[in-house]
Amino acid sequence: MSYWLPYIKNPGHITVDATCYESEVRYPTNVKLLWESVDWVVGQSRLLHKYLNLKQPRSKYNKWKTRYIIYSKKRRKSKKERVVLTRGLLYLLDKFIRILDDVISSYEIELQGRYYKRIETIFLFKNTKKWIQNNEFYF
Repeated sequence: MSYWLPYIKNPGHITVDATCYESEVRYPTNVKLLWESVDWVVGQSRLLHKYLNLKQPRSKYNKWKTRYIIYSKKRRKSKKERVVLTRGLLYLLDKFIRILDDVISSYEIELQGRYYKRIETIFLFKNTKKWIQNNEFYF
């Protein structure tokens, strides 16, 4: 640093290169948001079932997980694939939300406020997607 000191005009200033950018930028799509919702709800269901010593519910979660991974790695994603994946994830999300509601109501469990806020957001997103699929919702 001492070698460069005579060449630096303003040593008290910091210069930042304009080519710096955020490397972890994510662009949320409907399928990504749906998958994250399904993944979170399934995780919550597994935690509750493990905590209450209940048998895990049967589902096709692993099948849809592999289908989502294959879809997300594709460079070109067709509309048909997107519609099929969206429909399947909506069904899986609906199923696990019903399972969670049944467990919570039957065992009278009180959860944190964060849980209810997240579930409310998932409900809004899920219902919006159903309206769009049924052509009842117009932009």
